[in-house]
Amino acid sequence: MKDPEPLVPNYDGYRKLKSFRMAQLVHDVTMLFCDKYVDEQSKTYDRMVQAARSGAQKIADGSHAGETSKKKEMNLTKVARASLEDLRQCYVDVLQTQGLTPWDEEDPRLAALIALHPRKVDDVTGWAHQQESGTTSEAPRDVESMANGAIALIAVAVSRIDRQLSAQTRSVHREANIADRIRRKHMSKRG
Repeated sequence: MKDPEPLVPNYDGYRKLKSFRMAQLVHDVTMLFCDKYVDEQSKTYDRMVQAARSGAQKIADGSHAGETSKKKEMNLTKVARASLEDLRQCYVDVLQTQGLTPWDEEDPRLAALIALHPRKVDDVTGWAHQQESGTTSEAPRDVESMANGAIALIAVAVSRIDRQLSAQTRSVHREANIADRIRRKHMSKRG
């Protein structure tokens, strides 16, 4: 039986984390979305691109920092989570400014996307086009489907990051307990 994916990666092991892979997919989808549907000169474009980039990059940075400090790793993972939450709000704002509505998280269209286990942008664009016309094509024109699909992927990434943060919290507590025991032992030898 294959070992489950580690929640706290080894140095450079972040590429295998589902949280990183999903955050990277969110980044790629966001780049496509922004290039097609958001004015490149707008603050919204910059905010979305930066939040998407940070969502993936801070997971990687945390993995590197985790070699020397689990606490720093956890803090960087929290930044990744916050960035993705900011990105989610950007998508909601884009929908609302265009008179569109974010779909309910229980919407069967979103469940269908998640069931696809998308790994690349084409998986998401194909799904979005099916929502629009019932057929598969390479070029979805529907802002609503792409934005709502991105919101659903962000929710998956955040859920995976939350699991990762739980493991990191346990690791930080373990390290703190070990450091405390060493400190007490050292103090007892002095006294």
